[in-house]
Amino acid sequence: MITVPVDEIKDRWPGPFPFDDVYVYKQIEDALTELREHIPDLDALVDSGQIGEESVTKLVAKAVIGALRNSEGFKTESEGDYSYSRFGDGFVWFRDSDIERLLPRKPSATWRWVL
Repeated sequence: MITVPVDEIKDRWPGPFPFDDVYVYKQIEDALTELREHIPDLDALVDSGQIGEESVTKLVAKAVIGALRNSEGFKTESEGDYSYSRFGDGFVWFRDSDIERLLPRKPSATWRWVL
């Protein structure tokens, strides 16, 4: 079974890490659960080497860090004439392209040149 240690998130965080390990661990669990909903045989694919464990770790870390950066779930903020928007809602989630990039590729047809 795939596990992603909290230190993987801490090591990728820019600067001092402001979150409690237990909270981050729960975010990692949420990310792995979400990923398994998209790829039900994820653990078997990693065990067989068809998906690299480091690739899963990086993807989970990216999702968790994205959720931690916007843990309050703000969409937009403004003050006076200044405003900005954030992408995300404070929850762990994956884009379709993240899932597709992680899935094993099917062998493609080989091109043969005929002269």
